[in-house]
Amino acid sequence: MAAILSALIVVATVRRFYDTRCYGTIRVRFGGELVRRSQDAPVSRLNARLDMSREMVDFLEGHVPGVLTGVVQLVVSIAVLFSFDRRLGLAALGALGAIVLVYALFHRRFYRLNGELNAQTELQVSILEQRRLESLVGHLRKLRRSEVRLSDTEAVLYGGIFAAMFAFVLGNVWIAATMPAGTPAHPV
Repeated sequence: MAAILSALIVVATVRRFYDTRCYGTIRVRFGGELVRRSQDAPVSRLNARLDMSREMVDFLEGHVPGVLTGVVQLVVSIAVLFSFDRRLGLAALGALGAIVLVYALFHRRFYRLNGELNAQTELQVSILEQRRLESLVGHLRKLRRSEVRLSDTEAVLYGGIFAAMFAFVLGNVWIAATMPAGTPAHPV
């Protein structure tokens, strides 16, 4: 066990060294390509787009590995549930379908709200250059409104996902409670 844990520590450390360099290179190339394609854009817009491109790569680095791990765990979990009882596996697939449906229902709204936030963010440098407090406060209020709408949408989305998972857990408890008694030596 000590050897396995030591190997995991080494792999995790080496992976972190590699990831930092790899994603740093992606940020540089992505930013360079963005600047090359946006030669005619105002500096304020270009600055905002560079920041957003870095955030996108940060998202890829920080969240996509977790999502991929979750997908693998989900597939394995569904397979295990199917091997135990078909109804449990079907309940898991039903919950997955409900979650995908909830995401699909919110996709366009997230896309629109993120577009509005990004458009407002692109104006920030030019607003700062004006050095007018009223303009800056108005800009910050618009950013806040966009962030609140995004957050509220996320809250409703996650509420829907948690409701689907709650139904799944309750359904599994009901299925398990109504199964005929089994033992490890004599499975149902």
